[in-house]
Amino acid sequence: GHTSTLDLATYTTASNSKSYVSFLSYTWALIADVDYESECLRWLGSLRIDAWAVYRGILNQKRYPGKFSYLPPSGNGGGTNGTTTEVVMPKVGKPLPEGWISIEDDFMVFWVCNTSHASYDVFSCPMAKMNDGLFHVLIVRSSCSRLRLAEILLKLESGK
Repeated sequence: GHTSTLDLATYTTASNSKSYVSFLSYTWALIADVDYESECLRWLGSLRIDAWAVYRGILNQKRYPGKFSYLPPSGNGGGTNGTTTEVVMPKVGKPLPEGWISIEDDFMVFWVCNTSHASYDVFSCPMAKMNDGLFHVLIVRSSCSRLRLAEILLKLESGK
């Protein structure tokens, strides 16, 4: 085997001020609910995810109010040249440092990816590399129509 660099991210939730470290992906809202709640359908194999996504995402939608704050990538595309950039996370509820952006809304999908595939049949972020200095974010707001949400979820198979 060989070694390579790997990007790490830290997430902090306002509800319990708990921090999490991630290096593959972080999901919240519909994607997390589908993954967790579909356990009752495990006997369906991988089809459980599709079946529960239709149930939770199309037929029985939930709104997930939240606030997402992030630091956009610098113009050089992240740490692609092997450099390391450490960002100090601001405390929850405190003013954000200059350059940070916040989105506060009702969400349906919130998915942060550091890999191109979430599973063998979900090509969630084709351009992602585990050491490019970037985490790619997919956000779908709750104002999205059921038809458009279905289109988005179906396109995850091809990465489009």
